[in-house]
Amino acid sequence: MERGARAICDASGFKCYADELVKQWDGAMVLPQFLDKRNPQDFMTGVRESVRQFTRPEAPDVFLSSEVTPDDL
Repeated sequence: MERGARAICDASGFKCYADELVKQWDGAMVLPQFLDKRNPQDFMTGVRESVRQFTRPEAPDVFLSSEVTPDDL
């Protein structure tokens, strides 16, 4: 009895029968022992940026006088 078509595993490059391959999450056809689980971080979603309810205007800049000597400090 003939097993069917031959194929090559995308992960290992091994020759195998096509009915032994399984589809991985990224679309690659691999042997079951080379199947990679998807990283849980791929399913994380970002936190939306919240709008602040109360803000203050920026304070004016305060500069020292032009002539500052070490004795003044």
